[in-house]
Amino acid sequence: MSRTLATLVLLSGGLGCAKGIPLPDATATVKIPAGNYLVGGSTDACNLSQSKPCGSSEPTHPIVLSRPFEMEVHEVTVKQYAACAALGKCCDQDVGDYINEGDLPAQVSIDQARQYCRYRDRRLPTEAEWEVAARLKDIQGSMQVFPWGDSPRACGEVPSLDCGSGNTSLRPVATTPIDCTPL
Repeated sequence: MSRTLATLVLLSGGLGCAKGIPLPDATATVKIPAGNYLVGGSTDACNLSQSKPCGSSEPTHPIVLSRPFEMEVHEVTVKQYAACAALGKCCDQDVGDYINEGDLPAQVSIDQARQYCRYRDRRLPTEAEWEVAARLKDIQGSMQVFPWGDSPRACGEVPSLDCGSGNTSLRPVATTPIDCTPL
């Protein structure tokens, strides 16, 4: 499963940024409930008929999320990150062309993602929170193997760098339905 840094962000509307970059609209969030979850899983959970299996290298193990948290419905876009950089709150090294690539996911380093979260008075999810948010099937706490369900997908169906299928092009945020969770 390809992991894109999804930041937890509260965006305010109606403001403008330096360099004429308008502050993007707020991104919707979903509340992930506290609870007991099973995360991880063997690498043979999904063999995509490739020589390279997918899944987790961690064995399945229980975790407890003691507090609910909110996760953005989609990744931070180039446009959103560029607005932060234009205000001098985030490093703007290689974030992309916000006019032509504005709706693509921002490809930033972990430090840049943390800067963006601080700018929005938020934080990145922990690894356990990220996995629960990615695999949660319903608000009652049922988990699935992949964000899209329990069945593996063939290389090429979901944009990924993991399988030389040629389907590695980034797509605008929220336009690949198969790469979305039920929540």
